[in-house]
Amino acid sequence: MSSIVLEKIFGGAARVKLMQLFLFHADKVFDKEDARKKTKISEPAVRKELPHLVNIGLIKKVTFYKTVQLKTGHKKKREAGYILNKKFPFLNHLKNILINTIPLQENSLVKKLNKVCNPKFILVSGIFLQADDSRIDLLVVSDNLKESAMRSVINDLEAEIGKEIRYAVFNKEDFDYRVNLHDHLVRDIFDFPHQILVNKLGL
Repeated sequence: MSSIVLEKIFGGAARVKLMQLFLFHADKVFDKEDARKKTKISEPAVRKELPHLVNIGLIKKVTFYKTVQLKTGHKKKREAGYILNKKFPFLNHLKNILINTIPLQENSLVKKLNKVCNPKFILVSGIFLQADDSRIDLLVVSDNLKESAMRSVINDLEAEIGKEIRYAVFNKEDFDYRVNLHDHLVRDIFDFPHQILVNKLGL
């Protein structure tokens, strides 16, 4: 099921992103600002969609203490927030639809990475293939890839799917060394279900 179909069924991209955010973080409380930053949707959309999700019973409103930065230091402030309602009657059905059908848009992912580096190898697993036991979601091999650029790509992906992405980046020399050494991390990645999107290493 494509993301476009999901958006049509559930009333738009903003609603889908917020639903995924709470489903992926069942025990975490988000205030409006946190939800906006995580999903990268507009403030008006957050103000509109959160009350809707409360009304249908998917999430519930709670109060919590949030650490805020002041000129004099840090302080815990009582805030209004939202958390997943684990008693929602259709919770498992929504999980099956919104979590287990996250589309792997290969061209989109490769294009994002091509903008910040010249990838020699890209492998996906974990969340992209519903391989829950995998140690990693994304592995990239590229020389001279800046961490800030990679973090920007990851932030965009996390906003799209509503979940933190576990990733690893290696330069070619380091990756070749790990492969030849039968490195534990690399071996585990290849042992679990995975899909190779770019392979210029001949693996």
